[in-house]
Amino acid sequence: MKKYIIFLFIFLSLFIVSACKTETNFSSRPVGYGLVDSDHVASLSFDYMSVRPNNPNSFMFNVYALPHKWAQVKVDDEFDINNPNIEKLVDGYLVRYFAKYIMVDNEMYTLVVDSSTNPKGVSYQNSEGIDIIDLMIDEEAAKIYIEAVEANNVYIVTEERLLYDHYQSILIIDESSHPIVVSRRGLQVSYVGENDTMPEFWQNFRGYDRELTNQLFDRALAKAFDAEYKTQEYK
Repeated sequence: MKKYIIFLFIFLSLFIVSACKTETNFSSRPVGYGLVDSDHVASLSFDYMSVRPNNPNSFMFNVYALPHKWAQVKVDDEFDINNPNIEKLVDGYLVRYFAKYIMVDNEMYTLVVDSSTNPKGVSYQNSEGIDIIDLMIDEEAAKIYIEAVEANNVYIVTEERLLYDHYQSILIIDESSHPIVVSRRGLQVSYVGENDTMPEFWQNFRGYDRELTNQLFDRALAKAFDAEYKTQEYK
């Protein structure tokens, strides 16, 4: 009887260890979305392997300009002050031109200018009067915006929601048809330790807001164990 109990104990121990190993050993590629400063949103993804606990590596940091950056347009000819689709802003010697209307997917945003600031602040607001930057605080909204950019579903339009391509975004480079600059940066990081002792992610991307960039990393890390992001399991 005693031998039977010992055997049963060993069998159950092996079963539990095996089950835990199957459950915890996997690779994952989680993604976090959100603001990284007042001008850009970003997506952060990295490869995560639980066989080496808390060891993310091969980061991919994609940065996307917000509309108040890419909806500023180039004006090479004499500007028509009565143009209903373009706003001319003059602040001393600084002259800028902005599209009055833009579309992100199927949602229209309208230019609102705060004349109390110098230079004048530019805001693109939806039909409810909410600045698109304020919407980007929510991760799901940032994800939707980024996916729209990736799919080229962002446009300068007229008040009637018709495509308006008479003027080009100042961010167009090398005659690209896409009006938003996407900056991709990858790096290799090797770290083994507890999550709360992990070095700041912001250290690798100092050009952006410290708190927001670290938050982006935390959002991705929190998803490392989600089944949606698992790419391979080890048994």
